[in-house]
Amino acid sequence: MEGKDLYDLICMRRSCRAYLAKQVAPDLLLQVIEAGRMAPSGMNVQQCHFIAIRKQELLEKIRALMEQIVANLDATTANPMLAQSIKLAKVGKHNFYYGAPTLIVVANRRDNANNVPDSAAALQNMMLMATAVGLGNCWINNLRWNGDAPPIRQFLEEIGVKQDEAVYGALALGYAVDAPKTALVRSGNVVDIWE
Repeated sequence: MEGKDLYDLICMRRSCRAYLAKQVAPDLLLQVIEAGRMAPSGMNVQQCHFIAIRKQELLEKIRALMEQIVANLDATTANPMLAQSIKLAKVGKHNFYYGAPTLIVVANRRDNANNVPDSAAALQNMMLMATAVGLGNCWINNLRWNGDAPPIRQFLEEIGVKQDEAVYGALALGYAVDAPKTALVRSGNVVDIWE
């Protein structure tokens, strides 16, 4: 792969918030997870734990639990990014993973000093691979923000998150309803170069 191809892939990746009901093909799911496994980790400790949820009953259970927790937040004092989610949750219309047929949870050990960057690198790799194989995807933070709330924590442990782990992100994955939009012009993310 040439540098331009990689750059084009990076620019092509867009957050998808509307998915078809069709389940992700197993071979594509494994390619996406393997890309996450290949991400760098501090001191090469490789402590990311990937849990793919494809069973609709489990997805509905975590959706309902999260909706209940988010509905009880105060929109006036919450992070402005959460205000819309809170409003939707209060009327029973909040789906934190946007109805994707697959949700990949990324956990890591709480005592790993690099748990956040290691998990972020894995999520970035998975998003790029998902884009490369034609899958819509979206980074999901709700389980990171609310993962220690008792009903969410119980669910996470039931699906395999260990007691010494926390969730540092998740990936909604599926076939997009619409073609990805063109990347927005970047006006933020300031760059300073000292020579």
